[in-house]
Amino acid sequence: MKLPEIISSRIFCAPLITLTSTIAIFASFHAFDTFEQLYELTRHYAEMELDEYVLNLLSLPLPIAWFAYRRTREVLEGTVKQADLENTWLSRENCNRLER
Repeated sequence: MKLPEIISSRIFCAPLITLTSTIAIFASFHAFDTFEQLYELTRHYAEMELDEYVLNLLSLPLPIAWFAYRRTREVLEGTVKQADLENTWLSRENCNRLER
């Protein structure tokens, strides 16, 4: 593959977009001291344990990624099964045409 084809491919673009957005989010959080502001906001509600919710939100991408992986695998398996069924049906249809 030539370099322009590699750059325009989905295999290259998806990680590049992910990396770029992660760096942009990190830079904006760092510039605005987001965690310190969040900490100050949650101190008024310390009895509600809001800091636990922050940790839950930070860990949420892990189960979402696992779910997306499982669903993608199921879809791919279903696509293969569908193609097999279509090939079987077409071969039977061709056999029926030949018998006539």
